[in-house]
Amino acid sequence: LWKEVCYLRDGRMCQVQKIFPMTAPHNEILQVDHCISRDNKQFHLETRNGTVVCSSCNASKSWNTKSTGKLIDVIVKTREGSYYDYMVQEDLKGEPFLAFKTAEYLTETINNLNELKKKYEAKKNGS
Repeated sequence: LWKEVCYLRDGRMCQVQKIFPMTAPHNEILQVDHCISRDNKQFHLETRNGTVVCSSCNASKSWNTKSTGKLIDVIVKTREGSYYDYMVQEDLKGEPFLAFKTAEYLTETINNLNELKKKYEAKKNGS
């Protein structure tokens, strides 16, 4: 559901290729990248932390190619504004996110994701 919402928001296109078209190479295999590592459970299912990229960009980032990671950071910061800064600051704290495995957190997250999905589907359909 998290990935589906990110795909709807980003129009099923590599955002690095869309915003920085001169970067290369790209491919058609799409994935959703976590700007803040998935290890930080506070932002693991946060759509503002996810960005659709092609597998070439995702692999490049995971190979520690700083330029791709920085481009994704710029994309998220531009899209999310001050929330990006909040995520970075919270991540730097390195505190565990204990609510991640609770039923209440997961239920609320699923409800929020379903609402976002409806919003992006309506926007896509022009209603």
